[in-house]
Amino acid sequence: MRKPSAFTKSGNSVVVAMLVTFVVTVLIAISANYTQQMSRIAKRSRAIDTAMEIGDGCLEMLFANWRNTYRSETATFLPTNYFYTTFYHPNSQPSTAPVPALIPTPPPSAFPSAPNYPDCITKYEIVATDPMLAPLPDPPPNNYYPPAGYGPGSSQFSYYYLASADISVPAPNANGTVTAKVRRVFEKKLNTPWTWAIFYNDLLEITPGSALGLTGPIHTNTSLYTGSSNLTVTNTVVNSISVLGTMGYVGSWTVGYAPGDTYHTAAPTAPSYPSGQPPAQENNFLPFGWNAAQIFNVSDTNGNNDGYREIIEVPGAGTTTRLTCG
Repeated sequence: MRKPSAFTKSGNSVVVAMLVTFVVTVLIAISANYTQQMSRIAKRSRAIDTAMEIGDGCLEMLFANWRNTYRSETATFLPTNYFYTTFYHPNSQPSTAPVPALIPTPPPSAFPSAPNYPDCITKYEIVATDPMLAPLPDPPPNNYYPPAGYGPGSSQFSYYYLASADISVPAPNANGTVTAKVRRVFEKKLNTPWTWAIFYNDLLEITPGSALGLTGPIHTNTSLYTGSSNLTVTNTVVNSISVLGTMGYVGSWTVGYAPGDTYHTAAPTAPSYPSGQPPAQENNFLPFGWNAAQIFNVSDTNGNNDGYREIIEVPGAGTTTRLTCG
């Protein structure tokens, strides 16, 4: 019987070793390439997250200034030039005093990890639009009536503004950037006081001594106190359809008595309300869209800007005949 030679065995061993080495090398190359790809994806994700973070911060700054400008003005609609920014002011600002300041970008300290802030901001603006988000004329022509989006009644409508922030940060490779285009729609909503059965700007306590039924939404801009089960709140029914909305508050709701109420001494009990619709926290509603802290002043010499009653009262002799803003 012929025996295999040592040379043949040695040759087979070399081939197997080369194949194993080749396979291991390929696996290492695949692993290295996969690691590089995952690293690039992770870096790109971090870059886009950074851009989105900056964009969201810019929109928050735009919204805060947009809201404060509206709260300091008595006009129903304000055009785009009331909300110019340090990046976007293509036309003249309003000529009526006080002229709003250009809206600044957030301070650099707000984004300590941003590699090129604020140079990374390429767009930063608020533009008045129609309900379909088409830009309105800037500045608006004389006797211009901006299109609005209407609700159930002619006294319920909204104006819209498109806030934009484009942020570009360095991409994982040195030759490109990652851009986040962040958008948000601001809505100036005007409502009628007849939407509510009861609307309070101050603290509201409802503690009837006998059975009391209220139909329709109830709202207070501060805190709500209900101390008796004698109170029953039901929804308004329009064309056999129940319109949701019962009791709402901005601060807090307490089954009990308001601070300073020394008249009621019995143990407080909860009111009755539609199933699944307990009093709920709501947004703050500003009567006439005015910020009372900016409109009213009880310590100045003007006797006609002390409160909302000044709107219907005869102006005091020798004083201005209208409310002053600012």
